[in-house]
Amino acid sequence: MSANIPELERTYNCLNGFTLWLLILAGIIALLIGILSFLSSRKSAELILAKDHQFASQLKDKEIQIELIKKQAARDKQESDKKIATLNIQAEFLRNETEKAKQIIREQSERVTKVEEYQEQSALVKAINHYTSEDIPAATMKGHIHRVMGPYKMILPPADVGLSGTFFAGTYAMFIIEPQKGDCIVLAGTPLTMGNRITSTGDNAAMISLVCFTPNIWETLGINSIFIDGGS
Repeated sequence: MSANIPELERTYNCLNGFTLWLLILAGIIALLIGILSFLSSRKSAELILAKDHQFASQLKDKEIQIELIKKQAARDKQESDKKIATLNIQAEFLRNETEKAKQIIREQSERVTKVEEYQEQSALVKAINHYTSEDIPAATMKGHIHRVMGPYKMILPPADVGLSGTFFAGTYAMFIIEPQKGDCIVLAGTPLTMGNRITSTGDNAAMISLVCFTPNIWETLGINSIFIDGGS
C-alpha cells in the first residue's frame, strides 16, 4: 500500500497539471473568442457607420438636387411671368392700335357719308326761274331754289313731311305763295288760317324758305324782307 502512494501522487500531479493546462487553454480560447467578437462588432459598427454616412451623403445630394430644382422652377416661373407680362403688353398695344384703326375707319366713313350726303343734297339743290304763275310740283320742293321773276303766284304742292324749298324775288315785284286748301303756313311762328297765302312786299331779293316737318303744315325759315298774311 505504501509502495503505491508515490505512484498515486505522480498521477494526481499529472492530472492537476493537465487540468491547469486545460484551464489555461480554455482561457486563451475564451480570450480569442472575445477578441474576435470585439473585432466583429467593431467591423459591423464601422459598416453601419459607413452606411449611415453613405445614406447621409445621398440624402444631402437629394436635398441639393431638390433645392436646385426649386431654384430652377422659380427661375422658370419668373421667365414665364415675364413672357406673360410681355404678351399682355403686346396684346394691350394691339387692342389700342385696333381701336385707333377702328376710330380712323369710323371717322373716314363718317366723312365719306357726309361728302356723299353733301353731294346728294347738292345734286338736289337746283335753281328754277319762274316767269309766270304756276303750280309747284312736289319734285321741285326737295331743297330747290325758286326765283320768281315778277308778280306771280306760286301754288305749293300738298305739305308732305320732308318737302322744302326757297323762294326769292328776282325783281322789284310782289309775289304770292299759296298753300293747298287743307294746308297751313306758319309765318314767323304764327299759324295762319288754313289755306291762307303769304305775300312779299315787293322788295328785290325778298326771300323765304318753307319746310314741312309735320303733315299739312309749312314752317317758314330764313325770312329776308317782310312777308304778310295775304288771306285766302
